[in-house]
Amino acid sequence: MDSVKWREHRLDVGDHEMAWYESGGGALVLFLNGCYDSLLYRPLADLFSHKYRCVLYDQRGSGNSVLRHLDEESLHIDRLVADIESFRTHLGPARVSIIGHSWGATLGLLYAGRFPHRVERLALIGLGPFSDEMHAVYKANVLRSMHAADRSRWQEVNGAYQAAWRSGKGVPRVLDEANIRIWSPVMFYRLDHAEAFAAEYLRAGGYRRHAPFPAGHVRGEELERAARITADVLVMYGYQDYEPITQAYVLKEHMPHARISFLNECGHMVWADQPGLSFRALDAFLSATGCSLSESVR
Repeated sequence: MDSVKWREHRLDVGDHEMAWYESGGGALVLFLNGCYDSLLYRPLADLFSHKYRCVLYDQRGSGNSVLRHLDEESLHIDRLVADIESFRTHLGPARVSIIGHSWGATLGLLYAGRFPHRVERLALIGLGPFSDEMHAVYKANVLRSMHAADRSRWQEVNGAYQAAWRSGKGVPRVLDEANIRIWSPVMFYRLDHAEAFAAEYLRAGGYRRHAPFPAGHVRGEELERAARITADVLVMYGYQDYEPITQAYVLKEHMPHARISFLNECGHMVWADQPGLSFRALDAFLSATGCSLSESVR
């Protein structure tokens, strides 16, 4: 994580100062992180920093982008989408290339739907469920991937974890560690990658790296606005991701020009399980040579 030099900056976006980071040079690529803040996503951007100007930022209320008040107004989905537009304006390009992962893929899809003329390329990795049906598939996949003992233990630990999170008093380290030790193997295809992530997560501050979940309606909006997106689109999933990978084809129904890439022996964190394959597919896409991508990368 420390092998690539990251430069830290601040941007006043009205109700808070956004912390953002850049590394490398060349064409600008904006990375949108999932439910952990940008620090834990640097290994993804590190793959590209020798060729692109990679930019990450801490979404409002996470990492070093501290909000004075965490409530439904300050965390509304409209605010998070507006933050991207404020950030793009500050960075300068008329159009930006975006790589979004998990929740960040949802956020990127929403931004591209509302500001279609501002997005040049949009890569959606491990997009989460966007309907109640797909959420049920997600939940079933998560539970199925756990051993029976872990499944029972996780239900108990996760319930206590969520209660501690909502209390605002913080999550005890012992509870946070128990939760990530059970959860991380679900996210990765390889156990050693899961163990390395759990260790880094705890070293970096654990639950304090989480991005607060936004308020406001999210599900359904993605598909309603997707047809407006004119940017080049790549939808990427690991075959062994717990997220519903069939959503790739649902998205393609709404965006016929979208390309699909599946990576085998690969879970939710594609850059950890398959760094070479994921980089080559994404680099080809960003370099505008992605027309040669097959629908399945094995």
